[in-house]
Amino acid sequence: MHQRKLWFVRTFKFLKGGGPVPPLGLLSLAAVVRERFAERYEIRILDTGILGEEAVRKQLASGEADIVGFSVMSCEDDLLHELAGVVKAARSDTLTLVGGPHATVAGEDLLGDANLDLIVLGEAEESFPEILDAYEDGSQFESIAGLVSRQDGERVRNAERSPIENLDDLPFPAWDLIDMKYYAAFANWNGALKADYYAVLSSSRGCPYGCYFCHNLFGKRVRARSADSVFNELKRLYEEFGVREVHVLDDIFNFNAKRAKEIMTRVIDSGMDLSFAFPNGLRADIMTDELIELFYKAGTYKVNYGFETASPRLQKVIGKNLNVEKASEVFEKTSKIGILTGAYFMFGFPTQTREEILDSIDFAVRSSLDAAYFFKATPYPGSGFFEQVHSKESGTRPENFAEYHFFSYARSYGELDVTELNELILLAQERFVFSFRRLWRGFIKAPKKWRFLRGVAEALALGLQAFLVRRLMAGTKEGKKT
Repeated sequence: MHQRKLWFVRTFKFLKGGGPVPPLGLLSLAAVVRERFAERYEIRILDTGILGEEAVRKQLASGEADIVGFSVMSCEDDLLHELAGVVKAARSDTLTLVGGPHATVAGEDLLGDANLDLIVLGEAEESFPEILDAYEDGSQFESIAGLVSRQDGERVRNAERSPIENLDDLPFPAWDLIDMKYYAAFANWNGALKADYYAVLSSSRGCPYGCYFCHNLFGKRVRARSADSVFNELKRLYEEFGVREVHVLDDIFNFNAKRAKEIMTRVIDSGMDLSFAFPNGLRADIMTDELIELFYKAGTYKVNYGFETASPRLQKVIGKNLNVEKASEVFEKTSKIGILTGAYFMFGFPTQTREEILDSIDFAVRSSLDAAYFFKATPYPGSGFFEQVHSKESGTRPENFAEYHFFSYARSYGELDVTELNELILLAQERFVFSFRRLWRGFIKAPKKWRFLRGVAEALALGLQAFLVRRLMAGTKEGKKT
């Protein structure tokens, strides 16, 4: 039987946030294709973060692929168009698709590139098999919900597709298509690693909170897998793939405390020697003492919390409405039990004052946090923040998304100019890092001391760089005054 070649490409750009993590969405999609089409497709995953852009470009230029599906973040938009051009130049009849966060929010705009054939919106596990059916039959794609396609040369947004209701029906990701050990060579959002390599896991989709800076990829209604499904996937990873560390990527794993407790309790009772990290950001003000203890007993060694700002006023403005006092107590309890504790901060929101940013820096420095990540507020496409900054009516929607990431030095959308905002972020990094007490506490908790020391060296280098850059900026300002 002739196998068609289906290649998935994960575009990845190295930024300050670290390296690539396993492409869970593509692994899930590959598993669905296998389940639905058996051996009819030879599936390959090409990750530019692992293979490098040049190696991926070379493989795409071979013209071997029948179908190429791209998974893209907004800041990788330019790389998407470049690689799509390579595919079509090598073989014009290759079907090219784009999915992932950027596809969902950019939609019809992406089909301005003639090298792209279809845009897959939102979750793809149900729509992708229908695309393959139409491809095999030589049919058109206009009847498939959740797509943007071309009809008679015009870009058409097909009917909306409802979110997948029962996530337990999805097969477990096709982990055999990648080597997890390659990903362990890179630092990532977690900032730590306990085992030799790790797997990533998603146990739910969606978040009910109204943070206006956040994506809406999975909707505002939480759809959670059952505790049985999550536990069975953990057991399979443990027994079949030798996984001893799992990073949970849910938007809000602790939303349903009862389900979270059941999962952690089952792991404890199973006797599996697993380590857990939660790099994506739990919600602190709904975390309970009981859940913190269960996390620790189940093997959790690192937790990051979404925090953003210490200003109660700004918490309301950005729609997060986090109880700052309660969050501070949870940071203390999580850290005290022995879990490495981190939090995300964002600077540069509209109406956010310099004093509010300085208050957040003071909060971070005084806190019991072991790690703090200071980001620039970014109006990602699809968010309320984006529409505020780049509304369709204003005619300022961007053509170049290269700067749409947390570490851009070129953007400021708030009350402060870009130079002052950059300087404050550098100040935050500098003040937080240079704390012997914090470094010693982190060293004691760290699962692997040599990795921690390497991270400390990098953090201190970053802090020193921040110090020097701030001094240089201050000198430049003085020179302009004189």
